[in-house]
Formats: sequence, structure tokens, C-alpha cells
Amino acid sequence: MDVPLPTMLAIDTSCGQCSVALSVGGDVSVLLVDDQPSKQAELLFVLIEEALMQQNMTYHDIDKLVVIVGPGSFTGVRIAIAAIQGISLVTNLPVIPVSSCHAIAWQYHKQTNEPGPYAVINDAKRGQVSVQLMDDRLLPSSQVELYDVSHFEEKRLSLKGYRFIGSGVVCVANDCDDASVNICADAAGAIYAALSLIQTNNIAVDNQLLTPLYTRPPDAIKK
Repeated sequence: MDVPLPTMLAIDTSCGQCSVALSVGGDVSVLLVDDQPSKQAELLFVLIEEALMQQNMTYHDIDKLVVIVGPGSFTGVRIAIAAIQGISLVTNLPVIPVSSCHAIAWQYHKQTNEPGPYAVINDAKRGQVSVQLMDDRLLPSSQVELYDVSHFEEKRLSLKGYRFIGSGVVCVANDCDDASVNICADAAGAIYAALSLIQTNNIAVDNQLLTPLYTRPPDAIKK
């Protein structure tokens, strides 16, 4: 007998936009996106309430929470994690953290149906790219690593057989198409990434240890 898939609420503010998604029975039933990065903190809970209202649901109808923990905007990542920690504290719901790279992989797969494995390569600025590998099941097979674009050739050669996707592909490869480059993580991708973890029993979450995933330390560190 198949175990029913959980009803999930996902949020993301890692890439400049603010997005919220609801999943019922394994399908994304609601996706709301706002592209005002300066208003992420004030709009996030507005979008959450709107998503729940569209499905005539409350937090009591949710089984699990999902959040993208980075890499991404320093401020955006912290906004989403703080919000999901607050919701989890009040509702006692478990949280599934996923990387923005994992979400991007699933968004690309849903759009194109192209099989893995993928190398998710994002532009990390300052002449660097961040890389996370996804296997044939679109599960993470590496940590997120940072590389200098000028010294990426050896790494690129080691990734033969991987499909390159993400905003950083244009920095390290000549043969890329718009579909593989113009893709940003959002809450729907987070849902599909979380489902892949659930269905393969790859979840081990301690809500108290929910921490941001950064590719480098913040520029301003309080002394």
C-alpha cells in the first residue's frame, strides 16, 4: 500500500524574488511569485496567507515545511530561514531544507524532461561559480563548491556526461541554450526537490540546526 505524499508548504527568497508554493498529493497546486527583492520580508507572509486561502487551507492542513537555504542572496536566505523557523516553532511542523541548486535541477527537469545527471553551475560573481552535482535521480551527489572561472577547465573536463545548467554556465562553457541558463530557484522547485528526498528516504532534519548555505562568508562581519 502506497503511503500518501505529505501536503507541503514551501518558501524561497534566495534569488531576489519571493515565492510560495503548496503541494497536495505530490503536485504543486499553488505557486505565487513576486519579483520585488526589496519587499521580500513584508510580502512573504502575505503570499503564504494568499496561497493557503486559495486552497481553503490553514497551517493545520500542512504536514511539512520546505525552505531553500541557499546559496543565494545573503539577506534573502536569512529572511526565508527565519520565517520558516518561526512557522515551525508555532506549528511544530518539521522542516525540509533544500539547496537552491537542487531546486533549479528539478525546475529544469520539469520544464524540459531532460534526464540527469546535472551539474548546476551558478554565477557567484567576482569571477567565480558555485557548483553542485545531481545524480541520475536528481539527488545531490556533492556539496556546493566554489571555483574560479579562470581555473575551471580541469573541473569541466571531469564532468563529462553531466548536463550543465544554471546562470553560471555562460561563464564556463560556450555551448549553452537559454533554457539551461535562464532559470532561477523558486518554491515549486523546492517542493519537487523535497519530494525526491522523501521518496528516497534521504531526509535527516534537525530543525534546530537549520542554517544558511553560503558559498563565501558575508562581506561585513560584525566584530
